Amino acid sequence: MPHFGALFLPSPLFSQAIIDPLCRAVETDLRLHIHSVVLAQTNLRQNANKDLSRFLQLEPLRLFDRIVDVRQRVTHYLDTVFYNLTTVTLHDWKIYAEMRNLAYEKYGLQMTEVHLPGHSHYTEVRPPPPPLSPFALFRSLLMARRH
Repeated sequence: MPHFGALFLPSPLFSQAIIDPLCRAVETDLRLHIHSVVLAQTNLRQNANKDLSRFLQLEPLRLFDRIVDVRQRVTHYLDTVFYNLTTVTLHDWKIYAEMRNLAYEKYGLQMTEVHLPGHSHYTEVRPPPPPLSPFALFRSLLMARRH
C-alpha cells in the first residue's frame, strides 16, 4: 500500500491545483497593474480585487516528508517568465524591471535582476580614437612584419 503522502506529493496535482493558478494570478495582477499605469486605464485594476499577498506570506508548508515554499515557487515562476520574455523582446526590459519592483513592493518577492550578456540598459557613445602619428604607424608596421 503506498504512503498517503505519495498520493498527494510530489504528484503534479498539487502544483496544478494550487501553485500554478497562484503563479498565473500573481503574474496577471502585476501585468494589469503595470499596464493600467502605463496606459492610464484604471478599469484594468478593478478586476483584480483578490488579495494574493496572504498566500505569499505563508511560512513554508510541511506536507508529509516534503516542504513546499509557496513564496519561493511563485518567485521562481515569475523570474523564469520575466527572463524568457525579456530575452524574446529586448525592448520591453523596462516593463519587466518595473514588474519586478512592483512584485517586491506589493508582495515582498525578492526577484533576480536580468543581466543579459552583451545587453546594456545604458548606451555609451565614445568618440573615435585619435589617428596614429606617422612614427607610431611605422613602428606598428615594423612590429607586425617581425611576427
